[in-house]
Amino acid sequence: MAYTIAGYVHRNVGETNPVIRYGTGIPTDTPTVPTVHFSTDTLTTFTYAGAGWMSDWITKIGTIATAAVKTLHATPVSLVATPGSGYFIEVDSIHWFLDYGTATYDAAGAGDILCAHYTNGSGAAVVDGVAGDTIGAAAADYHVVVHAALEVVPVANAAVVAAVAAGEWYAAAGDSPLKYEIRYRIRTLAFA
Repeated sequence: MAYTIAGYVHRNVGETNPVIRYGTGIPTDTPTVPTVHFSTDTLTTFTYAGAGWMSDWITKIGTIATAAVKTLHATPVSLVATPGSGYFIEVDSIHWFLDYGTATYDAAGAGDILCAHYTNGSGAAVVDGVAGDTIGAAAADYHVVVHAALEVVPVANAAVVAAVAAGEWYAAAGDSPLKYEIRYRIRTLAFA
């Protein structure tokens, strides 16, 4: 999977360095248009970054296979790869979708919270968690959208992973993959 995000370099009155800008308000003069490339969710090249740089919002869609869902507590699954030195991932939201198979996860309890963290299952939470007795114990397709946690301390060059807190959802039954749509952007830790 590769992403290309185009912006333009522009210097406002009073700025000493040009910065990449996105969205509306493109200046009427002829701007230089840089391209920012993302490959496998990792920032690989950019024309100009500078302090305060951030990508546009990126949406990634994926599936956590049934075998991996069964072990999400012991073995978190990467949703977004590490962004590179000096950068962090800012998550806006995740749409979780339990694509119900034929059997519910038999060990999913309220404390077995589905969550997304920096680095690993013990890292800082990046979105609100979902109780395991709702999504994990669902006996039909289940959709839920969670948003950024109230307070997130950014972690430089850290992946975002899916994990289940407290314990596994699976003991002897459960066969549903977990699909996700994560909306995020890459940012520098430096301010402009």
